[in-house]
Amino acid sequence: MYRAIVLPALLFATACTTDTTPQAAPSPEPDQVFASTPSIKGVRYVMSSVSDIDRTIAFYQQAVDYEVVKRYRIDSAQFAPALLSGTPGPAEVALIKTPTVFLKLVDFDLHSDVAGAPGSITGPGYTHICFQSQTNNSAYTKFESAGLSMITRGDGPADRGYGTAYAYGTDLDGTMIELEVQEQTRRDDEAWIGHVANATPDLDRMLSFYELLLGYPAHNRAEISGSAWADSVGDIDGLVMKGGWSMVPNLGLEFWQFDAPPTSERAAAATLDTIGYAYVAFEVSDLTAEISRLERSGVKFAGDPVEEEGWIIVFGYDPDGTLFSLQQNVSADASESIDDLLWLDRSAL
Repeated sequence: MYRAIVLPALLFATACTTDTTPQAAPSPEPDQVFASTPSIKGVRYVMSSVSDIDRTIAFYQQAVDYEVVKRYRIDSAQFAPALLSGTPGPAEVALIKTPTVFLKLVDFDLHSDVAGAPGSITGPGYTHICFQSQTNNSAYTKFESAGLSMITRGDGPADRGYGTAYAYGTDLDGTMIELEVQEQTRRDDEAWIGHVANATPDLDRMLSFYELLLGYPAHNRAEISGSAWADSVGDIDGLVMKGGWSMVPNLGLEFWQFDAPPTSERAAAATLDTIGYAYVAFEVSDLTAEISRLERSGVKFAGDPVEEEGWIIVFGYDPDGTLFSLQQNVSADASESIDDLLWLDRSAL
């Protein structure tokens, strides 16, 4: 729930409107906002496990620019056993291109279309992606017409009065998205993904992990309590939460620790085939170097790297047991890389 790109210079300074005073980190130099390890290029995609891949694609295509660029099948037996909660078998994959980041949908059980349970804003793990749009062409209206099950109270997104309104809803699998509707934007697209959110029981620990991964600290931190607006957006009275934000060149990374109601610890490490957002995939230019660097710092990986459609992929765990991925293009078409999606303008800082 942050004010995204009206002016990039304000992205972290006004990252979350609260009823308390944000505890902001020192303002970074412009290059620090986009700094990363030399090998990490950005977020290639957010992966979501779905119960019916055709149904999911049809649902989202009613509301947003959702271009299916590739369909193929994989054998999930290629993954380490710890990464699966069910029996390995064939899985259907769709690679989706949006203006800022790819999405990857995977249907791990082709014999069942039973929807998942509704997600929770308090996590743990990846709770939502955020579609942003303009007030005069609102994605909220389109998603509502498509049948998004709204979480936010009222008949529309909750407006804080500074030109951006917010809403949460769940899709046909109970997977949550956030909708930010903005009066002024820096994009001409009808809708785009601005960030992915991760809820954690220990914000400091998680931000330290991402400082290690990306090579720079979070750019802003904030706390929310006693906010009727936040309670309305999340449909939970008495929300108490604190957050932090990091950035890669094409996507925001949003982290929340909920204290009331609290974000719980994971009972077990995350798996790929649990319905909902499974992992964030970071594209790298030197996978071997990144694995070595992170292993020296104690980061745990799940199994050996695997090859899929011209990409070498490895899975690791953050401190909560939530998955992330590092990926290197070794033979895939350049159009599957994120180079054309690096959308923030450094000169505007």
